[in-house]
Parts: sequence; C-alpha cells; structure tokens
Amino acid sequence: MGHPTLFSIGPIATLAGKSKHRKSGLEKIRYFISRLQAELIIIDPYFYNAANKQSVDDYMKEISGVLCWFERVKRIHVIYNRKYHDREIREAFMKLQREYSCKFTDTHTKLIHDRIWMGDRSTARLLGSSFNSIGRNKISFMLPLPSQDLTDLQYFLQENKLIPDDMQIIDTTIYEEPF
Repeated sequence: MGHPTLFSIGPIATLAGKSKHRKSGLEKIRYFISRLQAELIIIDPYFYNAANKQSVDDYMKEISGVLCWFERVKRIHVIYNRKYHDREIREAFMKLQREYSCKFTDTHTKLIHDRIWMGDRSTARLLGSSFNSIGRNKISFMLPLPSQDLTDLQYFLQENKLIPDDMQIIDTTIYEEPF
C-alpha cells in the first residue's frame, strides 16, 4: 500500500500566479493520469465549478494543463452534482474532446459526496478536495483507494447507472457485498 500524498497546505503565491501547493496538487493528479492506459472516471460533485473569483478560461486552462500530459487515455467520464455545476464550464469541458481526440461523457447524481479519480478500472485515488479547491487554502490529501473499496465503488456505480454500459466490469449477479 502506498503512502498518503499530501498535496495541499495553503496558498503561497509563486511567480506563475498559483500557489506552490496548488501547482503541486495538480502535478500529482497529472502524474496519476499519465500512468493510465485507456480511461479515467472523475467523481467530483464540484468538478464543473471554478473556484471563487476564477474565470471560466482560467479554470479550463488548469483542467487542460492536467489532461494534456496523457496521450493514451481515450475516455473520460465525469460524475458530478448538477446543483453545483456551472453550465459554461461543462460546455467548455465537453469541447475539449476535439483537442484530445478523447471521448468525454458525464452523468450527475446526489448520491456521492467523496472525490475519487479512477483509472483503467483498476486503480483509484481518493482526493480530500474538489479539483477547483486543490491547494488553495486548506490541507488535503490524495490517497490510494483500497482494492475492496474500489470494487465496492465499481459495483455502486453500476447498480446506480452512473457509468455508461461500456465501462461496466463487475458481474453484479455474483457480487457479494462485504458487510
């Protein structure tokens, strides 16, 4: 099991205009994505919502900066909360498909509170903060999701129809809940 990865301890401005902690947090996410082979599922209720006083363009530059480091990922699926989304950001995100030759899909739900980035149906990271808040002003961690929790999450996503049919991998007829 890996060690927890601390990536956010407060806002200290750099010459680039971002806190060094935000930059570090985004780099850790970028590294996670760079190791993937095919697909990424982003579970973040606030993913389509920029930070306070941040322009749509600036937020999209940050998203693009994280996603531009991979070439193999061909599918990104976002699970968000419609109550907390900005329509303009969602539309801008969907337009990125053209730049990356990557299929983007999404769905909304109120059923998930946590922020989880799952790659290739085999690995996941639990983020203590939404993408828009990483490294801004509160401590936050990025932790590996244990194997059984990943399986439980995949089952939950399938049972609640939160992922497209072509992303499902668990045979729910034989799955046994651990508790």
